[in-house]
Amino acid sequence: MRDELQLPGRYADADLRPVTSPAAISAAMHRRYLRLLKDVRWDEQTVGRFIGTYLSDPKAHVFFDPPAAPMTLAMFRKRAAKHGVRLDLRSQLLYDDTHVYVNGTAMPSPRNGREALRRLADDRALSPNAAARLSPATAAILYNWYRDGYVHASIA
Repeated sequence: MRDELQLPGRYADADLRPVTSPAAISAAMHRRYLRLLKDVRWDEQTVGRFIGTYLSDPKAHVFFDPPAAPMTLAMFRKRAAKHGVRLDLRSQLLYDDTHVYVNGTAMPSPRNGREALRRLADDRALSPNAAARLSPATAAILYNWYRDGYVHASIA
């Protein structure tokens, strides 16, 4: 939500006074945010992106291990065509009608790769045959996810 919310101006505490309990959230701060947020309007796309990013966002203790010496895109495609592609066990890949959500990030669902990414999300893996038929754009998406440690070019 914080990535979607556009509040006017820059946050400042010009009227802030010294306090004796610095960790307490004051009633004045509650009132201030109530005024700021009362005019926020949610539309269907914003709610959809919020749901997808929120539900796919990894917990704070989850880290991904990018490959130490990543293969090239061409090598990745060749290996994926031979062994398939699988999601890392820690990855969360979700989708809706217009977007895919991987580990807290939303991206428009590519037209030519929509079915492959949905299959990967549902099955957590793509067969070698399906990986061999990926469009160049979808292969590039998976390659970026491989470089981030989100997917691996092997089913085993």
